[in-house]
Amino acid sequence: MDPLRHVKPAVRAISAYTLAEREALVKIDQNENPRDLPEALKRRVLERALARPWSRYPAFDPKELLQALGPINDDTTLPWSMFNDDVRMGFFDVFDQYILNILYDSRIRPGMTRREVQAVLPDILPSVRGWVAQINELPR
Repeated sequence: MDPLRHVKPAVRAISAYTLAEREALVKIDQNENPRDLPEALKRRVLERALARPWSRYPAFDPKELLQALGPINDDTTLPWSMFNDDVRMGFFDVFDQYILNILYDSRIRPGMTRREVQAVLPDILPSVRGWVAQINELPR
């Protein structure tokens, strides 16, 4: 049995993607840098790596993940949110779930004005409320 029979003919017809080899003094990958890091910085990195146990995963900090996904500015007026740097919760509270679900709703797009967002919020909020209530087993 030919395993290629499971591959669509249109996909089989596509030729392989290859890069043309080019001559260069130094070839670097997209994640490489032609300049090395300063010696002092390398030593600091090594010292920090050597100071940690290598046989354990680093502690998971949900705040780091939230900061990567959510708004950049912390708000000290939100005592119940991980968007406040002074708060040390180990979970995303309901408020944070609302903010992130609104922010990542497909109807919210980069570059929208405040007025544009306010116009679509009434359509977004019912589904966000329902999802947050379901996940947290809240009354609806």
